[in-house]
Amino acid sequence: MHYSEYPPHPLLTDHIRFYWTIQSEFVTDKQPFITMGGLEFVINLADELSVENRQGCMLPIDQGLVIGPMINAGWVHINGPTHLLGITFKPGVAINELLNIKAQDVSSRFVEFTDLWHEPDQHIVHQCKDARNNINRQLSLLNHHFLKKLSELKNDPLISIALDTIEKQRGRTKVVQLAQQLGLSRCQFVRRFNDVVGLSPKQFCRLERMRYAFYQLMATPSINRAALALDCGYYDQAHFNRDFKDFTGLNPSEGRKCVSNLGKLLICPNTESVVDAA
Repeated sequence: MHYSEYPPHPLLTDHIRFYWTIQSEFVTDKQPFITMGGLEFVINLADELSVENRQGCMLPIDQGLVIGPMINAGWVHINGPTHLLGITFKPGVAINELLNIKAQDVSSRFVEFTDLWHEPDQHIVHQCKDARNNINRQLSLLNHHFLKKLSELKNDPLISIALDTIEKQRGRTKVVQLAQQLGLSRCQFVRRFNDVVGLSPKQFCRLERMRYAFYQLMATPSINRAALALDCGYYDQAHFNRDFKDFTGLNPSEGRKCVSNLGKLLICPNTESVVDAA
């Protein structure tokens, strides 16, 4: 399976982390899928894709998926040749301006494009599918589309500061203190953060701790897990292991065997345990 990342247009870097593609000749497998705290658009350029909801029901996906911010791993079923084109948005992008839904209503959900995306915007999916063998054309189409919508991708300035602070502190952030620094009460901050990001500040801090842990584990497979748990703000390894499995669908030992990127399919065919998205 081949995975590649591509930078967005410079004017879009405040809103889009990167574009990405995944291609394979033939895979029949059940793969965990996690996100980086923001919204994901996944355009299916090949045959039908399936996802599994919390009730264990298979949901066939034709055009593509909108994936909300996730605090638990979801699961994607791949049958046959795979060709996906993705857009990874930064946390805090004005989801309600892009979709017919509020941020918190798409959190931890896989939803078909046609159910959420404004109808006039759905043409970009068909254009990208028509250019499925030309990545430069696809990137040009995506950049052109989102540059036209740049005025709608406004970020809440206070929440942007909060997101930057949480990321710099690797999720080891006190919500009450951060609210005070922003001149908000705790309730005001939590409500505003959830409206913009789709997660509570506490959930996002947990996600950032796990994202940092995952990167450390991938970069240094031999890292001492007890020391890593402490570095991530956990006082015992058992709590760290539980959160790690919730976040990735894998325990730390399995995680070290993955060939993966956050926000993408995790390649771990021998995984047996499942934590489904809503």
